[in-house]
Formats: sequence, C-alpha cells, structure tokens
Amino acid sequence: MEDIVEFFGLIRRKTGLRSYAAIAREVRIPEGNISNYTRGKSHPPDDIMIKFAKLAGIEPEVALLLVAKWRTDRKTKKIYDEMIRREERRIEARKKKRLRNIRGTNKHAA
Repeated sequence: MEDIVEFFGLIRRKTGLRSYAAIAREVRIPEGNISNYTRGKSHPPDDIMIKFAKLAGIEPEVALLLVAKWRTDRKTKKIYDEMIRREERRIEARKKKRLRNIRGTNKHAA
C-alpha cells in the first residue's frame, strides 16, 4: 500500500463506510484529522492506526509498519516495504499453523 488514501480505500471496501466522515466517526476522531492525513499534513498516531487496522481487516503490526513507511523519507521506504512483506508472511504462516492444529485436533476428536 503506497499511501494512506489507498489505505482508506481498503477500509471503505471492507466496511462499506462511504465517506471519510463515517470512518472518522467509527474511530472517534475529528473528520479534519482524516483530511490532514490524506493531504499529508500529518500522520495518524499509532493508537488510531491500530483502530484503522481493525476496520481494514489487517494485523496491527502491518498497519504500524505502514504508517512508519508513510512517515519516512524515500530512501527507507523500500526497507519498510520489505519489513511489511516479511511480517505478512509471518502472519500467514501463523494462521496456517493454527488451522493445521485445529484440523489435527478435530481428527482426533472424531
């Protein structure tokens, strides 16, 4: 995800919230804050980014890496991109492991 506007698009698709005002109400922040985020005047603090992550259906760790990437200069964005990919792979591996454990438990119960 390249910028916060794209991130808010994901939130809108996942939640059906149709406007930035609706997103702001959902996380209990002033609508003007979202306007500042989308115009690059400021970035969401970590606690708000975690609330946004829940709406977007992504892990908070990934959301925090995203906002760190948006806050940084161009030179380090690639490093954050790699960190995000690694974290997403770790999260996916943990989900698969949990699923295998659940399936294994269900086989023994049958």
